[in-house]
Amino acid sequence: MKKWLAIAGPIVSFVLFVAALTILYEKLHHVRIRDIRGALLAIAPWALVAAGALTLADYAALTLYDRLALRFLGQRLRYRDTALASFVGYVFSHNASFAGGGAARFRMFTTLGVSVTDVARLVVFDGVTFWLGFCALLSAGFLLGLFSIPEKLAIAPGLVRGIAGLVGLGVAGYLVVLGIRRGSLTIWGRTLSIPSLRLGLGQVLLSAVDWLLAAAVPYVLLPTSGVSYGYFLGVFLLAQMAGVLSAVPGGLGVVETVAVFLLSDRMDSSTIVGTLLVYRLLYYLGPLVIASGILGGVELAGRRALLRIPGRILGAISSTFVPYVISVLVFLAGLILMVSGSLATDPGRLHRLRMFVPLPAIEISHFLGSILGSGLLILSYGLQRRLRVSFNLILIFLAFGIVALLVKGLGVEEAVVLLLFGAIMIPCRGHFYRKSSLLTQPFSATWTLWTLTAVTCTIWIGLVSFRHIPYSSELWWQFAFNAHAPRSMRATTASVVILLVYALIRLLHPAAPKRIEAPDDMERARIRGLVEACPRSSAHLALLPDKRFSWSPDGKAFVMYAVEGRSWITMGDPIGPEESWSEAIWQFRDLCDGYSGWPVFYQIGRETLSYYTDLGLSFHKLGEEARVELPGFSLEGNARRDFRNMRNKYQRQGYRVEILAAEEVPAHLDAMETISNRWLSLKHAREKRFSLGSFDRDYLSALPAVVVRNDREIIGFSNLWLAGNREECSVDLTRYDPESGHGVMDYLFVELMLWGQRQGYRWFNLGMSPLSGMEARRRAPLWQKVGGLIYRHAEHFYNFKGLNHYKAKFSPEWTPRYLACPRGWQLPTILANLISLISGGASGSLRK
Repeated sequence: MKKWLAIAGPIVSFVLFVAALTILYEKLHHVRIRDIRGALLAIAPWALVAAGALTLADYAALTLYDRLALRFLGQRLRYRDTALASFVGYVFSHNASFAGGGAARFRMFTTLGVSVTDVARLVVFDGVTFWLGFCALLSAGFLLGLFSIPEKLAIAPGLVRGIAGLVGLGVAGYLVVLGIRRGSLTIWGRTLSIPSLRLGLGQVLLSAVDWLLAAAVPYVLLPTSGVSYGYFLGVFLLAQMAGVLSAVPGGLGVVETVAVFLLSDRMDSSTIVGTLLVYRLLYYLGPLVIASGILGGVELAGRRALLRIPGRILGAISSTFVPYVISVLVFLAGLILMVSGSLATDPGRLHRLRMFVPLPAIEISHFLGSILGSGLLILSYGLQRRLRVSFNLILIFLAFGIVALLVKGLGVEEAVVLLLFGAIMIPCRGHFYRKSSLLTQPFSATWTLWTLTAVTCTIWIGLVSFRHIPYSSELWWQFAFNAHAPRSMRATTASVVILLVYALIRLLHPAAPKRIEAPDDMERARIRGLVEACPRSSAHLALLPDKRFSWSPDGKAFVMYAVEGRSWITMGDPIGPEESWSEAIWQFRDLCDGYSGWPVFYQIGRETLSYYTDLGLSFHKLGEEARVELPGFSLEGNARRDFRNMRNKYQRQGYRVEILAAEEVPAHLDAMETISNRWLSLKHAREKRFSLGSFDRDYLSALPAVVVRNDREIIGFSNLWLAGNREECSVDLTRYDPESGHGVMDYLFVELMLWGQRQGYRWFNLGMSPLSGMEARRRAPLWQKVGGLIYRHAEHFYNFKGLNHYKAKFSPEWTPRYLACPRGWQLPTILANLISLISGGASGSLRK
């Protein structure tokens, strides 16, 4: 059901897109491609320059949205530090939602120290600003008679003015509330921060300027006609509103259909279509190429670009979003090749070409160009998944595509665009490092929608181009220099067949299993080998029966995880050689995508965050891990006097600490279980799981243990984790006889640290102290403020401070640990799933 809901939106958008193209096809029944080409050539050079300048002015106005929002949030950031990155973010938002414009701005502002909560408020503020100006212009325009509803819509003028009046009252009411409430508004008992009246007026004015500039771009491209700017502005606003409501990417086809429908009685349809085509190139594609070039320049300049704050911000964005940007460019390159294949070659260029290029070469290059275009559509998604093979193949496809464009019709302009895209790609090679196959990557519904949109556009353009030629089966077999329609038919059909074959291969590819099976004995042997070689002692949690495993494609590293609700939660970083970590993480991400799950990485290290940044996840500090450096550990000096006295006391009373090898543990399990049950009964607790061990006989028998005993019996125990290369040692399940007192565990830990020191281990890991190190500073993120508040005042529910102070007396080094998860509304549910996964009351472990 969830999967169907996820694809319902793209399906509806695609149906609306096809409906819009169908209507537009009928409206253009008398228009031919040469008419549109003539309209394009009729646009004056000064108009192109003016439209370009207006486009830059409008994007400059868009960067002020963030400036206004930051003033509302009380963030004192300089405009020059945010303007360039805001421009990049808005370019991606305008061109393709999957390219991550909103996420780019999220990363930009968090890099500057803005909290996640304030970034969310900024996005809401910008959205309100966007629609305030729209509503103000629409209302004022109809009420003041600046523009009127087109007669074709057959709507009564009184009704239009009434609706416009209600919209205007909404904008005025918003401003009145801002003036009366002065900074806050209480709704249903909840107090919300609201802008000042001055900022509210700034919102309306800025958004209105944005819309006026955006409408002026296509208007200056129109030839001299009887269409006033006021009338055109009304049509533009209605067309844009229809495009937004349709949810079709970029309003493609919908905006054009509404514009042709409302303007065709005042000017030629070919002029309208040609103008809107240039408008899309200038307003959408032009800024996209500029923004992509900026990010490519950041990659090419390397560290030198990071010396200034704007460069640092762009560097933070590029690390995550370069793959998305490049994938959009490659997708556009594929679309250019496919559309070029569906169009007739310019007769003048074809005449010059036929003098030195034989017909078979032209036919093959035309056919091959469309095939390469469909291949680029497929490979572009592999760039989002950072696949090296996609990157390499795309460069080859672009090179052959350039040759095909030149040979088939001297398509110099398209070839230059492809060459530019390739030049932007090359400095970004380092972002594409994965070695997985494209067939194993789950395709998103959004990307599928864009591919269907591209194919439909290509077919539609071919139908419009050759609608005057009656169809016959003989066309498929006509080969001549002037046989444009047959070439278009063959090329378009070939590109569609390539996409259908790829779709069929994916459908026949083995699907993910419905159930995630527990590992068999052979897999457990592989897991154990990697655990014993791992330098992190917590890798031994993989031996617990509650874990499932996702392997890297080379089988050298794995991620251990458990599923709770929709949250697929890993325990720590991957286990295995670090060169296989990235693929292991991506493989787990793909596994989650296949089940519509949320990838959640629990207790990951600060030094490994870059691996998860590439997945577009957000990070939240969980606490700090305490580790004691064993080579420098000593009981000498006044600081360790209490430890010396405690140790001497237990030794005088006949207590001793013993290390049991794994094969010796089964003989003592009954005594250990008695102690464990008494401990749980006294604490009114139950066993926990996932992030720490429970009393499981198979688990305890697989590991060495450390016990405290007197002359008669064992009075306390812990299982022992020994990391590879003697990097660190630690304990997991820690239980003791309640009648022996708390000091017995201090005695065990001190003796174990001294033992680890003699054995040559570097660290003793005391585990994570939850919420430790979270300072509730004024500008700290909300997560950190709440964590610090819980740490200081929630002793009734959990002894956070007590655990932290207990570990602190061993003078450890503290290392932060993090949670990586999808950003957005899922966080509360993820936290609930995480608590449910590890819950079970007191655990008898230092590890949380």
